[in-house]
Amino acid sequence: MTSKFIHKDRVLGLIMLALTGFFGFHTMRLPESVVQGDPGPKVFPYIGCFLMGVIGISYLFKKHPDTAKEIDREELKRLVLLFSLYVLFFVVLWLFGYLVAIPVATFLISMLFSREANIKTRNVVIYTVLVTLGIYIAYVVALGSSLPKGIFWNLFR
Repeated sequence: MTSKFIHKDRVLGLIMLALTGFFGFHTMRLPESVVQGDPGPKVFPYIGCFLMGVIGISYLFKKHPDTAKEIDREELKRLVLLFSLYVLFFVVLWLFGYLVAIPVATFLISMLFSREANIKTRNVVIYTVLVTLGIYIAYVVALGSSLPKGIFWNLFR
């Protein structure tokens, strides 16, 4: 890609604007609050969409020096691989739930990013276990919430 327009920040800006539109559209479809005086379930997603949109626009129109690095083929392959891992994560989360999806996704994404840094697989496994336990403790123990179980486990009830 030799275009002067396509730089990492501009691609990120375009992706953020696309996500802003996607989440903004789905936020508009949320129901209104039934409690008088309550701002409703749309407030926080709208705030998030606004912030993401502003940051996306700032990245899109940010000045780049002449030495700004353009996206090469290797980085584009990593971007597609990372996006594929996120899609895989959501499919596994939907099918098998938290206890399978989070460790698998955390391990695969950590291995992807640690490839060039020569981080040992043992350290990635320890990190994966700590992240999985940290999320579980934060949501289930501290907040009293529940994590997704996945539709696969419902087959055995």
